[in-house]
Amino acid sequence: MKKTFIALIFIAIVLAACSNSDKKETKKSPVPEELIADANSDPIEIKDQFGLQIGETGFIVDVKNRNILEITLNSVSLRDELNGQKENYVLGNFTIKNHGEVDIPRQGVEYPVLVDGSKADALKNGEITKRQDLLGMGSKISQFDGSMNEGDTIPTGKEKTGDILMIADEKTDQYIIYFGYEYYLNKVSWEFNAQDAE
Repeated sequence: MKKTFIALIFIAIVLAACSNSDKKETKKSPVPEELIADANSDPIEIKDQFGLQIGETGFIVDVKNRNILEITLNSVSLRDELNGQKENYVLGNFTIKNHGEVDIPRQGVEYPVLVDGSKADALKNGEITKRQDLLGMGSKISQFDGSMNEGDTIPTGKEKTGDILMIADEKTDQYIIYFGYEYYLNKVSWEFNAQDAE
């Protein structure tokens, strides 16, 4: 009887351990299952997402902190002038949620670049590799209302909405906003026509 009781206790301990292990393994990822290339890699490997539209959300992993970022492009505006300076400005309003384990400091989000919309296939084929292939770069100028660079950090599990400034070398009819030229482990892009911008 005593042996049976001890055996039952042992079985209960083993089952409890297995249950805890299963809970750890089945921890839900913030990334949709169809976008996960390898859930067992460290950090998680996420598929590239090209051709997203305004209002849609992409998922990306930053190289420095290995954080999963959930990025939504809410709107885009094109401007010829900002704070008295004349340029071909592209202003994207983004919501960025930090699913990682490291807080993102102010100015900690690596900015996207611009690609001409006519180069969408080249982007997907990995042919956009040099500065001359780009239409423009992200700018960390922060002296304007609504800048993503202003204010607090983005703590783990929290999100922040703000404007990210990009400067185009020239105007075009179709634009691509591209995260993944550098500093990220996978690639995400949004496409829009100039007429769709605010």
